[in-house]
Amino acid sequence: MSGALKLSLATFVKNELARGQPELDVEKDSLVDSGVIDSVGIMKLVSFIEKELHVKIGDEDLLPENFETLSDIVKLVESKRA
Repeated sequence: MSGALKLSLATFVKNELARGQPELDVEKDSLVDSGVIDSVGIMKLVSFIEKELHVKIGDEDLLPENFETLSDIVKLVESKRA
């Protein structure tokens, strides 16, 4: 798992999606169960991934299980880069 990729995604989730939830551990907690990732959160995250990381996320990838945890998001991005 790319450390730089993980850091970039974790920073985005903390600063843009999890504001107001300082107790959330974005590297361990469920982002879906905590409410950080919902339909709007997925769209913001996909936009970030596509613009900043230059990785295309297709409609077929917009499944909650791909966004459950930070590790799941990293795996999705890495699979799209491959």
